[in-house]
Amino acid sequence: MKHFIAILALASLVSIQGADVTKGNFGAGKDAGAQPKTERKSEGKARAATYPFYGTLDSTDAKQKTITLRGKKKNRVILVTDDTRIQKIGASVTLQDGTPGERVSGSVRKNAAGQEEAVTIRFGPKE
Repeated sequence: MKHFIAILALASLVSIQGADVTKGNFGAGKDAGAQPKTERKSEGKARAATYPFYGTLDSTDAKQKTITLRGKKKNRVILVTDDTRIQKIGASVTLQDGTPGERVSGSVRKNAAGQEEAVTIRFGPKE
């Protein structure tokens, strides 16, 4: 009896091997060597991944378009571009509105040269 159940279980596994229950095809008309199609969400320009930053503002340099955050061992320099959105207490401001010693946070991404480039900057306390 155990031998019969084992054969029956093996036969059922072999028969449903090609079933694709996620697509509703159940294996009908599938090519054995066909690879599933992958769809991209966006066919446009690839964007670099962003990640958050926070700290205490050490200085701003409008001429070089950078902000510097205080660090324990060394300071962190973040580039500011024309596309960077800068805010202070919810309102849009310029780079010069940042005060040294003030809390600063936002998001950055790596540019082609490997430097951190600001996407958003928020001066002031956490909202």
